[in-house]
Order: sequence, then C-alpha cells, then structure tokens
Amino acid sequence: MAVGSRLAVLEAMKMQHEILAEMAGTVSEVAVVAASQVKAGDLLVLITAEENTGQDSSTGSDSSTGPDSSAKKPATNEVTS
Repeated sequence: MAVGSRLAVLEAMKMQHEILAEMAGTVSEVAVVAASQVKAGDLLVLITAEENTGQDSSTGSDSSTGPDSSAKKPATNEVTS
C-alpha cells in the first residue's frame, strides 16, 4: 500500500476516525479483529517497508553488515490507536 492508504476506521463516541499509512509497504500483521474494542496505544497494524536501502536516514551511514549483505532487516512501522 502507499503512503496515505486507509488502514482502518476507528469509531469513538459515534465519530469515525480514519487511520492512514505513514509509510509505503506491506501490511505484515493485523493485530485486531473487526468490531473489537481497542484502547489508546494498542497495536492495530504492523507495516513492513516496501524497500530498505540499508542507509540510516539520520546519518547517511550504511546500517547493513556489508555492501552486498542479504541480512538487511526490513523497516517496520507499528500503527497504534
């Protein structure tokens, strides 16, 4: 899914709140069931980044174990309520 894609709709006090993706990627886990109650901070969805270059965006340094490393960990983003 792309940045801004709707991941879920939460209802609170008869109002609906759309939860949108903050990063492009694949939903790797849905941690809740439709129509269940959630509280603030509960994990809703886990997103695995579409592509990881191995570069630490804050420093520009390579965070992988080598230039051709296949051990790169995909970036993830937890979407919470």
